[in-house]
Amino acid sequence: EFVNKEAGLLLNCGYQGIMSVVDALLERHDVVVYDKDCHACIYDGIRMHIGKRLPFEHNDIDSFAKQIAKAEILAKESKGGILVITEGVFGMRGEQGILKEIAAYKQTYNFRLLVDDAHGFGTLGATGAGAGEEQGVMDEIDVYFSTFAKSMASIGAFFAGDKDVMDFMKYNMRSQMFAKSVPMPIVAGANEAVGHRYVVLGGQSPLLLAKQLRVVAEAIVVPTKAATSILPPGTSGMVGINPLTTSTGSGCTKNNDNKKEKPIRVTKMTNTFSKKVYFPTSINR
Repeated sequence: EFVNKEAGLLLNCGYQGIMSVVDALLERHDVVVYDKDCHACIYDGIRMHIGKRLPFEHNDIDSFAKQIAKAEILAKESKGGILVITEGVFGMRGEQGILKEIAAYKQTYNFRLLVDDAHGFGTLGATGAGAGEEQGVMDEIDVYFSTFAKSMASIGAFFAGDKDVMDFMKYNMRSQMFAKSVPMPIVAGANEAVGHRYVVLGGQSPLLLAKQLRVVAEAIVVPTKAATSILPPGTSGMVGINPLTTSTGSGCTKNNDNKKEKPIRVTKMTNTFSKKVYFPTSINR
């Protein structure tokens, strides 16, 4: 109900779960069209597909149009279907996928749309139902996927869609049929959060929380006085970033009334205990 679908299934793990969803939805005669910047878990799922695979340039609707037209020809030749995969919010880039633009092509082409909205669920939309709600195309998403590991700060995942699709997936997802289920306390906690129509903490609306988090995020790279208005009473204007060593010192950013504040610059990541750099030398290659 929260994501406006007929039925849904719980998954024991997000990464493994989406891999299994992709694998179970596709047969060898099918064609998969996907955004080039999809998460690694989606790539690993697509790698198991022995049929045709057509990537399109990231959030490029013209590139998508070319690939979906090509996919229609291939699908007719193989007598298969077409699955389009993208993300609600791209975890590696932080921007929304072009769900509305892709959904518009359903008027011309016959395909199913799978959206991984792990980073949009609980943060976007009027009720927190994700990027599909935010862009007004939730009904156009055939299979909606998200995890409990982001906005719900938990483990596990879920996906939802038409009941006949969910019934099929229930008996064709190997990673769920032959593995342990999500622990009941996790299920109960997730159900309680969604039942209140708020995935976020404190009973605040997703939009308000997102605004506050944005202020805190900006305060890490700009003068931190901007963050003091949302901090608890009696808290100083300091944003702790203990694991980081910065050009102005380590541990936190500080207000200095005697000098004009400058944005801090992270120079390296260090282990709080050993003070040794985490990154291997190959990181710069």
